[in-house]
Amino acid sequence: MKRMKVLVLAMLCLSIISGFAQSLSIDETINYINIKQRENSLTLNKTEHNPYKSIVWDEINLTNDGKLSKSLYIKYDSLETIENPLIQEYCYLDDMQINNLKEYQNFQTALYNPNGFWCWYLNCKNNEPYVWQDDLIGKTFDNNKKGYIYTRAFELPHPLDLDLYKERKLCNAYKYLFERIYESDKYHRNDNDPFAPKNISKINSNNISSNNKTSNNISITKEGSLYYIIVKIGSIIKKFILDSGASELNISEDLEKQLVKDGSIIESDYLSNGLYKTANGAIIECRRVKLRNVTVGPFSVSNVTASISNDNSELLLGKSFLDKFKKWSIDNDKSELILEN
Repeated sequence: MKRMKVLVLAMLCLSIISGFAQSLSIDETINYINIKQRENSLTLNKTEHNPYKSIVWDEINLTNDGKLSKSLYIKYDSLETIENPLIQEYCYLDDMQINNLKEYQNFQTALYNPNGFWCWYLNCKNNEPYVWQDDLIGKTFDNNKKGYIYTRAFELPHPLDLDLYKERKLCNAYKYLFERIYESDKYHRNDNDPFAPKNISKINSNNISSNNKTSNNISITKEGSLYYIIVKIGSIIKKFILDSGASELNISEDLEKQLVKDGSIIESDYLSNGLYKTANGAIIECRRVKLRNVTVGPFSVSNVTASISNDNSELLLGKSFLDKFKKWSIDNDKSELILEN
């Protein structure tokens, strides 16, 4: 019991180290998009066919198995409650080109916006019809599909009367969302069938190798409330803070320059910028890079995402490295990091 308490305390200490520990998450980005949808909802006046004045808007939802859905919400002026959402459309991200967000200008709704508005959509892989749409959104009804039809693209929800500035902000949010999803190892269909597409062509993207088959324990040193660990990137060896609260490995601009000079970072390794929350809740932007090889103890891990701090702050070994492993823990008594591949 005492040992368990020590481990818990160690984890709590690690979670509060860095100044900007967490990147803006996928869930937070989805929440931002849905808030903007609600803020710019469409008002429908009372008519012969619509007995109540109402406001309507769309929201998106993403489940852990990669099911992305678009739902219609309705709130009537005379009622306090919101109608149960109607799922209009859904797809599985495994079937979509999520690294290739498309956009087009729609001029068909001049009633709401005479200048047209921008729409964004995801195409299906191989142009195959994977997306399910409900017939209620104006598509051709197909009795054989029980009210649903297949299409080749998933159109993302968009308020009809946004100005150009708001449209660009929403577009940036969508781009950021799908860039993070594309880089994530989550959001895949839970299908253990060996002939499922994701299993038949499965590639171990973590690419973890070890030169020691007998021990997974790596020495760490404690200085005050912080744990330090030796990390090798390319041919450069540095002492990093082991920070379980940091969403990504973090390097300084000085180390970045050394890695560029060493050839461990080349132009094609850079990723799109990331957004991070500081300790006081502010959002800052940092550059990011994919490190081709990071070595800790006997383990060499490829393709580790790292943020580059805007100042020469501490070097952090965060979850973009640790989460490559099936399990990891800290033995406080022995001052060791235990990694299980």
